[in-house]
Amino acid sequence: MVLDTYRDPLDQLDLIQFGWRVNTKDVHLVRQLTRKLFDNCDEGIRYEEGQSILYQVLQEQRYPRKLYYETLYEQQLKKFWV
Repeated sequence: MVLDTYRDPLDQLDLIQFGWRVNTKDVHLVRQLTRKLFDNCDEGIRYEEGQSILYQVLQEQRYPRKLYYETLYEQQLKKFWV
């Protein structure tokens, strides 16, 4: 599971990005559950499926990432294995 909890200073809805990798046998169930979650949200912003959507988020060489607005932010990548 991947959670991108970076809070963009210009984001008025406090959006996050998340995704997961699942076994082939579980793809249909996870697709149904994810779509149901999205359809039941108050704000339907964006829904995507695919193998490469989180590819850039997971590239370790991109971190720490520097984000500039009025202040400098440094985004870190934290990995937890369960």
